Amino acid sequence: MHIRPIEASDNKLLAVAIRSVLIEMGVPKVGTAYADVELDAMFETYLDERAIYYVVYEGENIPENQKSIAISVTIQSSEKTLNDNDLENINNLIIKTVESKTGAKIRS
Repeated sequence: MHIRPIEASDNKLLAVAIRSVLIEMGVPKVGTAYADVELDAMFETYLDERAIYYVVYEGENIPENQKSIAISVTIQSSEKTLNDNDLENINNLIIKTVESKTGAKIRS
């Protein structure tokens, strides 16, 4: 597998691939990423220094019919300095939400 930075020439292929996966997963076209205009400009969307683009991995050490997906989240508060307990609660909420909305599980 070759990993390289995303390029402007990738935009069309990425949009087609992502929309195909969304259709395969039964995601509605209206009101979801399927209709998001940024999907047609992924290179430009990920130029922001706070944005990260990850590759979905299938293969060795991943059970058949499953995928490994990495997610990066920046957690900030405009009201206070977050402590370890705040961060743990937010992290658990993110995991619980992703699991309940997608059926995903944390790989151990």
